[in-house]
Amino acid sequence: MKYRVMDSEGTLTDFATEAQARALFNTRKTAIDKVPVKVEMGVENIPFVHIHRCYHDETPTRPCEIIEEYYL
Repeated sequence: MKYRVMDSEGTLTDFATEAQARALFNTRKTAIDKVPVKVEMGVENIPFVHIHRCYHDETPTRPCEIIEEYYL
């Protein structure tokens, strides 16, 4: 099992422990607060950051589970 942090700004980082992932998640939450909401072709792109539990490296594989998510 891995832990993944991903956000609307392009961050996609995997970690071996939840503690490592949470450190980046908390840092990205603070950074996301400063990102403006973008409107492209009439659609709002709201900044976000998620932390997941990922099972891609296990057999059988199964979908990621979102542990926590944060939206602006």
